[in-house]
Amino acid sequence: MKITGISIHQPVGLFRLLTDEGLEGWCTGVEAAFSQHCLDQMASVVIDQNPFNRERLWQELLRVDRENYTTLRGYIDIAIWDLMAKSIGIPVYRFINGFRDRVPVYKRGQIGLLPDQVIEEALQVKDEGYLGYKVSMHGRIERVVGLIGDLREAVGPDFHLIFDGRGQFIVADAIKVGRALDKMNFYWFEQPRPMNDDSSWQFRPD
Repeated sequence: MKITGISIHQPVGLFRLLTDEGLEGWCTGVEAAFSQHCLDQMASVVIDQNPFNRERLWQELLRVDRENYTTLRGYIDIAIWDLMAKSIGIPVYRFINGFRDRVPVYKRGQIGLLPDQVIEEALQVKDEGYLGYKVSMHGRIERVVGLIGDLREAVGPDFHLIFDGRGQFIVADAIKVGRALDKMNFYWFEQPRPMNDDSSWQFRPD
């Protein structure tokens, strides 16, 4: 099987990965903001490729997208998983050896909120019944570290908190944030450092 094309249908946000055998891999919820240039770049990676080489394709998509920093590669990856599962006639969750019929969920917070707004949003998410909340904040390191403590205090000890660094920290600052997250029992620290970061020389161990 080979991938022969990709197509995005708006406004429904349906991503289709086409093949020479007539099977299609699908992903929904694709944002309308992707440019044709970005789409063409990603298409050049997967066209004429075997979808079962998923890991190699993911690494190549990551390399191509290193400067653009979009989420299009994620949609392509989901569509590839869908396509592989369809090719052997089972749902994706069974294809990846899943056995659950339900999963816990968290809600991703909005980007660009002030600290008080982040806390307000997190409390609302908790009230809505979600089991966790993911926050992302830019700004001075002191401000970020301060929010970490304030947020944990606001939501209590038993609510899962996740911090998305969005690649904004040099090594020294990433370590400061990581230590604060660890102290406040955050669930995980996502993408603390920028791609191609060569700033490790700025860190000196305590």
